[in-house]
Amino acid sequence: MRGRGYIYSALILFADILFAAIGGGVLAIVAAIYAFAFGEWLGRKQMGAVVCNPSQGRKQQKLQNCFERVKTKAEADCKYVFKGIKIYYIPSDQINAYAFGWRSIGVTDGALNLDTRTVESLIAHEYGHIVNGDAVLNMVMTVNCLWIAAILAFYQFAFLAAIYIVVLIACLIGVMRFSFVSYLITNKITSLVRWIGQFVQQGALSLCEVVIRLVGRKGELLADEYASNLGYGFYLRNFLTRFSDDRQRQNFFEVLYSTHPANDIRIANISNALERRRE
Repeated sequence: MRGRGYIYSALILFADILFAAIGGGVLAIVAAIYAFAFGEWLGRKQMGAVVCNPSQGRKQQKLQNCFERVKTKAEADCKYVFKGIKIYYIPSDQINAYAFGWRSIGVTDGALNLDTRTVESLIAHEYGHIVNGDAVLNMVMTVNCLWIAAILAFYQFAFLAAIYIVVLIACLIGVMRFSFVSYLITNKITSLVRWIGQFVQQGALSLCEVVIRLVGRKGELLADEYASNLGYGFYLRNFLTRFSDDRQRQNFFEVLYSTHPANDIRIANISNALERRRE
């Protein structure tokens, strides 16, 4: 479903607002700012991405030309495609491309050594991420996960403070005595609370990460289908076949936490999309 990331993001932000008792309104604002502004800028900054300038050489000229061709096809395919999407050049020897948010696509220098159609297929795939809202959804979910961790940490701190206060009051009114035994009991209780708190926090963060990765893998398949619908399925499939990473041999936990589906799954998905186009 096109735009699914934006729809899910809106639902999550709405749910955040409903939880006003735990700062949901602030959470919604922070998540929206991160997803639609700061997070995108930060992603470009971390990758060293610069706005593509065709006058800077043959490769950036090639990148701009490839982007314009994909952009024309994307806008012809769907009139609701954002008009302000920009292409960025990433000075890296790696072969990769990125959708940083909802209006930025970056392609590495290494990828520009590939043939023109393959470069266009990579850009089309990233265009799919933008159209589907995958990067925005990922950032909204990430902020929410960090918020959950912060809330759990706050409750752990509050519970520990309550224990110390209760023990102090008990000693002051004579129910307990200030002694090594009372100190030992308090220390054991608070250590147990800390262990439980850390266990719950780690479990919650791990669960959040698994969900984010699961949603991300689905987004990769949908972006492949989008590129196929623009006419780049053949080139994208060849690229994945050529640079296969044998992900199908991963163990359960590697698959669970992987950011991309196995290449054989992606290739089969693209092949199915190509078959549907022929029908």
